Amino acid sequence: MVYYENLAEMYVGDDVSPDFYGWVFPKCDHVAAGTGTVTHKEDIKKFQLATRNRAKDKILGGKILRVEAHLIPEHPRPRRLAGRVACI
Repeated sequence: MVYYENLAEMYVGDDVSPDFYGWVFPKCDHVAAGTGTVTHKEDIKKFQLATRNRAKDKILGGKILRVEAHLIPEHPRPRRLAGRVACI
């Protein structure tokens, strides 16, 4: 965690995602390592492993707390302003 206290990493390449990127983002007491794709959902586990392999020297000794997947929004989310919804 010390390495990532003030750092985030992004990885590009077909091994981590052919159409997006992989990342390691610091959280309060752990790091989130992930990958994104919009067209290759069946390969997401392969891309997740590749992202962890890219960061393996820096996350050595860490353990996986949770594996989850979420949709990547393709459009901006509506922004709420004083009880109203505004799209930006």
